[in-house]
Amino acid sequence: MCLIMLCPIAATYEVFLHDAYYKYIPSTNNYYLYSGCSSPDLLKQLFYFMCVCLSLTTVSNCFVFAKLCLFPLTPRNLETEFFFVSFMSSNTLTIGTVLTYGMRSATPGTLLFEVNKILLPVVSDVLSLNQPFYLIFYHKPARKLFFDIIHEVFRCLCCRKPRGIRPVDVTIL
Repeated sequence: MCLIMLCPIAATYEVFLHDAYYKYIPSTNNYYLYSGCSSPDLLKQLFYFMCVCLSLTTVSNCFVFAKLCLFPLTPRNLETEFFFVSFMSSNTLTIGTVLTYGMRSATPGTLLFEVNKILLPVVSDVLSLNQPFYLIFYHKPARKLFFDIIHEVFRCLCCRKPRGIRPVDVTIL
């Protein structure tokens, strides 16, 4: 758990050393985000960090998959579910690494730069949120529990009478 918290902080530590601020450019009538941190240096560090994460994730997924296959008694389809979850997560991490490399090598103002600027936040959000959703959809007990909770929430919200609301007596008015 310490590695999960400390490694991203170490990879992006340079960003925290500088304040980010908005600067108004009158010629374009826009505000731009500026920082004392060099973007190419940050992207280079981030790319190396993501390459290390990708290789560690791939190796650990292979080891865990091999260990799961060696267990004498495993729940049905456990290997398949694990494979799908780790495969999809590795694909998202690979896409993030490729986009980081593209952003690192793109020059500002080019099509590659603009496409990467749009896609990089989306991929980073998917990267952080995909594992729970893959577990929900590929693991049958987790999927059943998730949909049971959603069903109960909607049943409680839709079928209950609101409290504290009394009918208005029209004769008093």
